[in-house]
This record gives sequence, structure tokens and C-alpha cells, in this order.
Amino acid sequence: MDSDLYLSKASQWLGGLRVALPAHAAIIDALAAAVALDEALRWLEVGCSLGAGRADVFSDVDAAIGYRGIDTTAALDAAGIGVAHRSGHVVDLLTHTLPGSPEGVRRFAAEFDSGVQLDLVVFPAEWRTGLMEGTVGVVDKDGLFVRPIVSTHAGPPTLDQAREWVMLGWWAVSDIAKFLQRGSLFEAAARIDAVREQALRLFAASGSIPYPEFGLTSLLDWPPFEVPGTLADTYCRPDDLTQVIAAAHAVVALHDMATHRAAAVLHFDLDTEWARTARGRLHQATTDDGTVSHIG
Repeated sequence: MDSDLYLSKASQWLGGLRVALPAHAAIIDALAAAVALDEALRWLEVGCSLGAGRADVFSDVDAAIGYRGIDTTAALDAAGIGVAHRSGHVVDLLTHTLPGSPEGVRRFAAEFDSGVQLDLVVFPAEWRTGLMEGTVGVVDKDGLFVRPIVSTHAGPPTLDQAREWVMLGWWAVSDIAKFLQRGSLFEAAARIDAVREQALRLFAASGSIPYPEFGLTSLLDWPPFEVPGTLADTYCRPDDLTQVIAAAHAVVALHDMATHRAAAVLHFDLDTEWARTARGRLHQATTDDGTVSHIG
């Protein structure tokens, strides 16, 4: 993409945002000014709902900043905190490392008095080789964003990723059976939530939905904006034994369906003995009349 054309499109996007979501635009303008003034900060991009053009007044400002020449965590924290405070009146601020992130990545979550939240990730500038799909490059000191790139996370999962989602789901089903037999309904309900999360990732992958790892969020954010028809059956009151048992069996059916759909679409072998074992445990833990067969 031509540099002037790209900058013009980014400017038009921000101009439209100032009209539609002025509080969000004010934070982005201030972020851009802060990045522009700091030589160590090389670029600023805005993504998620804002970058994709589907934001509303409830959306966060999901942004990333690339840096160069910041060598310590303390210095990186100081830079990120400084940018956040220069972007609006901060009510409160969290600085932390995202689970599983490599060294050199820090996250800054801020609540502004305007009611807008900032979710800012800061990492080495060279890790970006172009503009991510669904994002807008607001500041680009090195001409990086004229080169579009497609996120590997936007596409289908790898076999290892899909198998991990399958296995984590069946592991959680085994836990449901265990907690039901112990009479711990709240723990059983929590594991139903865990199965649902993995099943929705697989369902999203089976529908070629971008970013399937985000499960329900991606299903609601991307066409055809559909969720499985039996999804509501997997929710329950965690203090109602009958509801928990019904939801447990419903979430098993959902995970099974999503696994088979993903396997067929992705041409993966996702069969696992754990599925049969977990289903058997749940069957043994419950009776035909919707009660726990025994407490062990």
C-alpha cells in the first residue's frame, strides 16, 4: 500500500471516530501525541472493535505500542504508565505481564474518568513486520505499516491447537463428574464453563471464523454472527443439582459436536480415548432420573 494512501485512510478513520465516539478518539489522539514525543516509542496501533470499525460506546481502546531501546522492566513500566496518564484522567491503572507472554511485553489497563477503558500492550517494535489485519496504525515513525500482514491467529488453528482445545474440554468433563460425586455443585458448574469455552473455540474453527481462540467473542463479532443452537442449554444455576446435571450433559453434547465439525472441516484427526473415558465418568456419576448416582 502506498504510504500517502495509507496515512490518508488512517486519518479518515480517526476523523470519523472523533464524530462517532469522541471520548475514545480523545484518548487515541492523546496516545498518538505521547508516542510522537517519545523517541523510544516507534508506533501505535489500535485494534479489536475500534480497529475493525464495529465499536460502540462500551468498547475499550485496545492498543499496542512498539518500543526500541528500553532495556529494563522498570523503564518499560515507566514509559507505559506515562503514556497512560498523558492520555486522560486515570481513575486507576494496572500494570502486569500477560500470562504466557515473552520477556519484554507489558500490559497497562487503565480506567479513565470519561468511562472509557484502555487496554494497552507494549512490546519491542521489531516484532511487528507490517500492519495487522483489523488494526489501524495511528503513529508509524519507521514506515512499517505500509506493509499489510495477516495475523496467524486470524486463520484456522493448527492440529496441536485444536487437539489442545479438545483435550482440555474432555479433561474438564472428567472434573464435572468428580465434583458432582463429591456434591460440589459450584465447582462442577465452573468446569461446565471450561468445557463450553473449548467447545466454542472448536465451533468457531469449524465455521472458519477469524480468531477462533476467542470462542464466543469471535462468534459474535464475525459473520454469520451465530452461536450453536444448543448453547443456552449449557448454562445453569450452580446451586441447582438438576440444572447442573442437565447442563453437564448438554455441554458434553456441544463439545462432541464441535469436535466432530472441526475435525471434518480442518481434516484433523481429533479422536481421543479421553472423550470416551470422560463421557463414561459422567454417565456413571448421574442417573437416568437426573440425580447423582453416588457421592464418593
